[in-house]
Amino acid sequence: MQKAKLINKKLLSQPDAIKPVWQVSLDITNTDLNYQVGDILFILAPNSDEDVQAILDEFNIAPDTIIKINNLEDKAYQLLKYHFELGKVSFSLLQELANNFNDEYLLSILLNKVEIEKFIHSKNNLDLLHYFNANNLDFLAFLKLLKPLQKRAYSISSCPFCYPDQINLTISQESFYKNGKMHFSHFSNYLKNLNIGDELEVELLSNTGFHLPDSNNDILMIGAGTGIAPYIGFLQEREHKKTPANNWLIFGNRHYEKDFLYQEELENWLESGVLNQLDLAFSRDGNEKVYVQNLIHQHSEKIWKLIQKEGLIFLCGNASKMAKAVDQALVDIIQQYTELDHKQAKKYLLNLRKSKRYMRDVY
Repeated sequence: MQKAKLINKKLLSQPDAIKPVWQVSLDITNTDLNYQVGDILFILAPNSDEDVQAILDEFNIAPDTIIKINNLEDKAYQLLKYHFELGKVSFSLLQELANNFNDEYLLSILLNKVEIEKFIHSKNNLDLLHYFNANNLDFLAFLKLLKPLQKRAYSISSCPFCYPDQINLTISQESFYKNGKMHFSHFSNYLKNLNIGDELEVELLSNTGFHLPDSNNDILMIGAGTGIAPYIGFLQEREHKKTPANNWLIFGNRHYEKDFLYQEELENWLESGVLNQLDLAFSRDGNEKVYVQNLIHQHSEKIWKLIQKEGLIFLCGNASKMAKAVDQALVDIIQQYTELDHKQAKKYLLNLRKSKRYMRDVY
């Protein structure tokens, strides 16, 4: 991994949005990162000093105690801060403790995916130790049950032609309530406490399945929430290259007043003609919830014409709900304008994906 320096943090949503969203700008001058629009940047966020010390206190371990585990050898404090996932409950740890302490409730829900997800989401690993009163658990055994510290992946929101020495990211501040108190996710806490000039551990992933081709194809960009991230880079590039093609964005979020990310930039591109069409779905503003898939159905004829004219469709956002709904909406359009049945229409869409005319970056 390489070090990039934080040079700016800009709030894109309103402060009282349910999920505040920030644009984070990193200086990559002293790295060898060469990115394209559509690429992904990984960030490794170390655990907070508070979480590390709380675990050490729980096991009565001195911070400078040398620990050997797997291929690692370092002070206990360093291992916890930089190598193990403390915020997110390890299923292995949960299973081990449930069995060791013969916890009837947890043993009964271990195979119930929905219930176990609820339990895991409401706790961290320290909570788990308190839940079981696991003060007789060996520290080394505890470490072996933890997950390695995970890198977080973010779609890049800038274009290298416009920002050759900089990468912009679009990051939501995730929060949840526990015991009546608001808590922030591991990375949100990390981001919140970063200061301008701080260095971050980063790694670039070439997202070849989501690159903007160097062609004049018309494009349709579909995204919700932070799924708008790569399209900012797409539009910057098409503006820079003066690409003679139509660029259409369908964007969704909760509220127009609070969650219209990059509003000024999008409206300027719309006025200048870089962005030819902008359709918005703010699901919590009206009596009926409207999502991006509803707009896709509304514009079915135009989308079918775009497909027929070798246009490209991009989708970025939540994999579990939005992506499935968008896939279904596109299958519906294919069926509407062809004589294909549902199974054949799904295969048609799959062929669009294989030929990189329908590209997805979902998470």
